[in-house]
Parts: sequence; C-alpha cells; structure tokens
Amino acid sequence: MGEGGAWRPGALPLPLGDELLPRGQHRCNIWQGQFPQVNTGEDGYLGTAPVKAYRPNNFGLYNTSGNVWEWCSDWWSTTWQVADRPETRQDPAGPPTGEAKVIRGGSYLCHASYCNRYRVAARTSNTPDSSTGHMGFRCAADLPPTR
Repeated sequence: MGEGGAWRPGALPLPLGDELLPRGQHRCNIWQGQFPQVNTGEDGYLGTAPVKAYRPNNFGLYNTSGNVWEWCSDWWSTTWQVADRPETRQDPAGPPTGEAKVIRGGSYLCHASYCNRYRVAARTSNTPDSSTGHMGFRCAADLPPTR
C-alpha cells in the first residue's frame, strides 16, 4: 500500500502509521476498573464495542485505538527494521516471512496496570492461526488518483 503500492481489494493495512478522555468523554474501548477482577464498563462496553460507538479520528477512522487489536499485513520482527536501508525506511513492508503477524492499537482488555498499548502506535504480535475476542481487522484500499 502507500504511494506506488498495488491496490489489493480487502488487504490488511500496513502497521506503520486521541486522547482517551477529551472533555470527559471516552474515545476508545478499554478496561476500566480493577483488572482482571472488575470492568466497570464506564465507556459503555464490557467487551467489544460496535464500530461507530465512538466518534472517528481526524482521518474519519473509527476504533483505531482500543476495542480490538488490529491485524496487519506485515510479519512481526524485532530486528528487521533496525538496519538503515531503503526497504526499512521507504514505505516499509516488513520482512518477507515470519512466524507471527503485527497487531496494533490495543484492545478492550488493555488497562493501565499492565498494558499502555491503547494507542495507534502500539505494536505487538500474534500467530496467524490465533483466534480471540479481542483481535480484529479492517480492510484498507488506496484511494483512486484524483483528476
């Protein structure tokens, strides 16, 4: 994806790319209360929230933080992007193979006591055969060129 990337219908977004309570209003679905004993549901949800439960960010995207970890197309690596070379700096796509995929953004199970990953920049990994209630995906597509 990105400039010069091939458009692939239904492709997972690349992982490179809110405040939680502006004016006292929740902006994402995370765990409130004492983890893991009590989720008070102050944000209105004990588990996953509907896509449009919170207002979108300035790009018009919903749930980019919290709710569910978002699957990404890249393979996970803690070392691949360390090397300073064009494929790690210009529209990086990650390593060509791996054991786990990148997931980003945190989930409704994130809580300040152990996980500060309810943010767009948060990254971790999980294997492609995993299935949990706190991981999901969004489809992404490049915009058509403007005339």
